[in-house]
Amino acid sequence: PTGTGEALVVDDATETAHTLRIRRRRTPHGGGSPAASGVDIDAD
Repeated sequence: PTGTGEALVVDDATETAHTLRIRRRRTPHGGGSPAASGVDIDAD
């Protein structure tokens, strides 16, 4: 693998190697994560 998002997976059980490509994640919110700061947690 030479490109961004590509990986080499080696399977020891079958002694094979596979190249795979991870697709870009597309979400309505653009992949951002909500912030947890400012959240009050009630610790009982």
